[in-house]
Amino acid sequence: VMTANPCTMETSSNAMDALRLLNDAGIRHLPIVDHGKLMGIVSRYDFRQMEHRRLDEESGFFETMR
Repeated sequence: VMTANPCTMETSSNAMDALRLLNDAGIRHLPIVDHGKLMGIVSRYDFRQMEHRRLDEESGFFETMR
């Protein structure tokens, strides 16, 4: 089951644009297309994972400075 006319984003867009659209549209999954052809789907969870990974890297950096 899928929304008839979902919000989509072109592959030329950046991650911040995708995150804004997910938030503004109140959706959890965003199809990424290239000239109308589905290339993949990003979700809010993908961004959460990226943020956790970045924080882990920063924490490791500060630990090595001690």
